Amino acid sequence: MRVVLLQDLAVLQPRYPGLPFFAHAPFSTPEWKDYALLVQADAIGVSEPPSLLLQRALPELSSALESSREAILQNSRRLAAQLEVKVQGLQGRLDALLQGQVPITLTGYFGTGATGQNGEGARASPIPIPVPPVAPVAPVTTATQAPVAREQGPPVYEALATLYTVKDAWRE
Repeated sequence: MRVVLLQDLAVLQPRYPGLPFFAHAPFSTPEWKDYALLVQADAIGVSEPPSLLLQRALPELSSALESSREAILQNSRRLAAQLEVKVQGLQGRLDALLQGQVPITLTGYFGTGATGQNGEGARASPIPIPVPPVAPVAPVTTATQAPVAREQGPPVYEALATLYTVKDAWRE
């Protein structure tokens, strides 16, 4: 405590020469003047960055913060890698779906069926319709092409005979 008090007085003496401490005999000796000059020179020296001072003052807090930072960075890298794998998987599935590589099976009932005893029509067994994987894309008409003339009458529904892509199924 005495050393700290003497160091503080050595730093304060040039700023506050009228303090009552400096009226005492030890503060007017040549030894004190040499000691005060050494302390003042050390106090004026290069100051350390606040981060280093904090690290020296609170080493436990600094190490806890650093380990937490590293854990968060490692966890975020792991999550980013998992997310990348899932996105690539979804992209592959979406590409396969859009390119018609995913088989689509439609089940339907064909024929008129016979009338049963209770008056209801007999149902035929479902027939799966396999869909080929890839189909050519129909050309897109532009606004500059002339519209196709239709005959007057009720609208006609034409079922697509084969479905190759999801787009064909949507149109159907």
